[in-house]
Amino acid sequence: MKGGILTHSPLFWRVMAVSMAGLLLIMASTVARAQIVIPATPKKFVTRNTGGDQPNVTVTQPAPRILQRIYVTPLRNWSNTEGQTMLGRLMAFAAPAPGEAGPVVVILEGKVKFFMPTTSKEVSYDLAKLSEADQEFIRQIAKAAEKGIPAPPKP
Repeated sequence: MKGGILTHSPLFWRVMAVSMAGLLLIMASTVARAQIVIPATPKKFVTRNTGGDQPNVTVTQPAPRILQRIYVTPLRNWSNTEGQTMLGRLMAFAAPAPGEAGPVVVILEGKVKFFMPTTSKEVSYDLAKLSEADQEFIRQIAKAAEKGIPAPPKP
């Protein structure tokens, strides 16, 4: 006997085994009755039952939104008034739904939107900060886009 505990005693190991089994049983029964909170939307939470004596809850997920990027120009270099260049594609702020006629908005409140392929992000940029040549090019595109996309032919 060292330190007052019989670590090699069969009685010691039986007590330890029974204690561990009881602890595992308590932990298992606690986990089986827990509920998981799943946010369906940022402001709405729904609970799902993971077992136990409560009924399951039916959860309806919101319909997925389809986002569409509308490129107005091919990939090219754009210059600002300071002579710096950036590689990007001019994008539309708004356009009619596919298959419908309507205007395409390229300039909105003095800003244009670019898609930057190096970062895969959309960037809003002041039109006035672009070079005169690029500003004129974008204005020509915006003027043509205001007329809108022609309606597709009917079958």
